[in-house]
Parts: sequence; structure tokens; C-alpha cells
Amino acid sequence: MKNIFKQIPFRVFIYSDKTLAFFEIKKNYFKIVFFISLFVLLVVSYFFVTNKNYSNIQTFKTENTEIQKLKSEIKNLNTLIDEVSIQNNAFRKMVNLPTLNSETQNGGVGGSSIDNFLFKKPSNLFEDIELMKNKIEIQKQSFTEIEKKYQLNKKMFASFPTLQPMNGIYSSSGFGMRMHPITANSKFHYGLDIVNDVGTKIYAAGGGIVEFAGKHSGYGFMVEINHGYGYKTLYGHCSSILVRERQKVNRGDVIAKCGSTGFSTGSHLHYEVSLNGVKKNPIDFFVDTKN
Repeated sequence: MKNIFKQIPFRVFIYSDKTLAFFEIKKNYFKIVFFISLFVLLVVSYFFVTNKNYSNIQTFKTENTEIQKLKSEIKNLNTLIDEVSIQNNAFRKMVNLPTLNSETQNGGVGGSSIDNFLFKKPSNLFEDIELMKNKIEIQKQSFTEIEKKYQLNKKMFASFPTLQPMNGIYSSSGFGMRMHPITANSKFHYGLDIVNDVGTKIYAAGGGIVEFAGKHSGYGFMVEINHGYGYKTLYGHCSSILVRERQKVNRGDVIAKCGSTGFSTGSHLHYEVSLNGVKKNPIDFFVDTKN
């Protein structure tokens, strides 16, 4: 059937090919068709909008899940940084550096705000990431400082006169007041006498530079080493000297041999230690011996 619509004011007609006549559509029928069409349009619109909103909700849920994962990762990383900070301070103590307080370790902003991550907006998370980057950089700089101090300490410890310079027996003429064996006068003895045979090896008590190597009126053949950091050692009454002035020596190097030159009553080593020009008891520095 071929339908042709013809509208007359306030009245609607339809033409039928079979009857070759116009039929009037009653007003009530027209209203029904109109409202059905409107309903269909609304239903279609609703499903379109609902589907779009559903897609947005799914996207939001996915993004929110990713944000929660990011928050968790940031919290875990911050915990790891705190653990590294504790270890960092332990290393600083080991190399005699002052420890870093919490404010310094947290980038100079006071305490950590990681515990509040679950209540933060994404934009604030980026600020906390920047904060953690600063904290990591502080730890990195601190470890660099520790490494430098460790190397300095290593060099310094290698210079300290901690090695017993010669194997032997400690003479009764220790550090302090004594009766001089030659003049028989009471006099302060500024060193330690170690007794052994002529030719016994004498070792550098610590690393340093030979400041004097030659003959001294009272000490006979004598070696003096400047260890730096205010320390100097003196080795007297040697039978022979095996180093030269301005020579660099390491702890344990053979520098001379035991003898009885100068004012001496027998074969021994007269050994002195001074710190910033003040004579010290050598025994207080002994840590190890040369086998």
C-alpha cells in the first residue's frame, strides 16, 4: 500500500490506493502516534547517554585503580628511602661524620607526608614524587661525602704510627723520668727503648715522608718520619739507614737496622712519637706488630 499523508489544519488524512479515497485519522490516534514516537526518541536518547556515562565511569574506575597503585608504590619507595637514610647515618658515624637530622633527610620540609597519600589528589602526588627525588639526591650526596671521608680516613689511618717499629724487649727505660745510663743524672726520657741484636730490622711505624736520615750527635744514626696530621716518629741509635730524606715510606717498610750508635750502652732502638711537637708515650699508639 502506498500511503500519502495530507494535512489539513487540525485534521490529518491518509490516502488509500485500494479504495482510492482519503481516510481521516482521528485526533486521538494522532496523539497516540505522536507520544509513541516521542517515547521511542526518549528511550534511544537515554540509552545513548547512559552508555556514554557508563564508559566514563569505567574509565574513571580504571584511572582510580592506577592512582591507588601509584600511591602504594610511592609509599613503598618512601619506606625504602627511610631505611636507606638510617643506614646512611650509620655509615656517617663509622667515618666520624655528623648524622643528618630528619628535616635535612626530608629535603628541609619537616616530616614525611607519605601517610596521607590515600587522601591526596593526583596533582599532589606529583609534588610528593618531587619531594622523594630531593630526598634521594640528599642521600646520594651524603654517600658521596661518606666515600670521600672514608678515603681520607683510610689515608690518615695508614699514616698513624701504630706499628711497633721493631721486635724485641722493652727496656726498663720507658717513657718518663729515669736515671740516665751514661750521665747518671735524673732526666726525662721522651721515648721507648726496645732491645734486640745489632742488624735487627726497624720498620716505619706508619706511612709518611722521611724528614731526616743521617747522623745525630746524641742518637747516632737516626731516622725521623713526618706522618702528617701532626705526627712524627724518631728512630735512634741505628747501625745503618736504608732510606733517604724526602723519600715516601709506607707502614711496615724497612727503614733502618738496630745498632748502638751515639750515646748508647748497648744494641737497642730508641723510639719517639710526637703529636704537634709534644712528645707522647709510644706504647699508647701500638696496635700491631710486624711478624
